[in-house]
Amino acid sequence: MSHNPAASVRGPAHRVQVGKTPVLDSEDARRLLDSIDTGTLVSLRDRALISLMIYSFAPIGAALGMKVEDVYTQSRRLWVRLREKSDKGHEMPCHHHLGGGFFTSFN
Repeated sequence: MSHNPAASVRGPAHRVQVGKTPVLDSEDARRLLDSIDTGTLVSLRDRALISLMIYSFAPIGAALGMKVEDVYTQSRRLWVRLREKSDKGHEMPCHHHLGGGFFTSFN
C-alpha cells in the first residue's frame, strides 16, 4: 500500500478533566454510612472502609492494603498510614468522625 487508507479518519477528541472527581457532601455521606447495617462483622468492615475513603480521600487500593498496625495513636490522636500503588506511604490524623468509631477497637 502506498498510503494509509485510515489516515483521513479522525477519532473522537480525548478530554481529561483534572480535579473533577465528585465528592459526597456531608449529608450524602451520613446517609450512606447510616444505611449500612452494623449487625455483622462484614457490614462493620464495609462501613469502616467506606468511612476511611470518605474522610481521608483514600483510594480503595490503599484502604484495602491497610494492616492493623497502620492505625495507631500518637499524642492522644488516632492516625492512619496509607500506602499507594508505588508503595509511597501517607500518614495522616484521623478525622474526628472516623476516629471515634470502628478503628478505636483495635488500639
